[in-house]
Amino acid sequence: MPKGAAGDGAAGEGAAHVIAETMYQHDPGVMQYVPLRVEIYESESGTAVFSIDRPSPALASFDTPDITKVGASLDLKLGDLLTVLDVEPPPHER
Repeated sequence: MPKGAAGDGAAGEGAAHVIAETMYQHDPGVMQYVPLRVEIYESESGTAVFSIDRPSPALASFDTPDITKVGASLDLKLGDLLTVLDVEPPPHER
């Protein structure tokens, strides 16, 4: 792949609508952050990259304990997903 050229990639959204609903009832603004956006692409070196923002910082910004709790739970679920994919989760995801 030429330097600076983009590799193959795919973007998507993932969410359990039941989880989103538990936050929406407290503040509809959470829909800015859910469903979670995911990008999987090929790096310049040819390796696969799985990119997603941690939901907890954005959801904690609503300053609503129930929303913050769900954000922390989603972080743990992402860590579990990375483990299943045999990818070492960042320390804050464990």
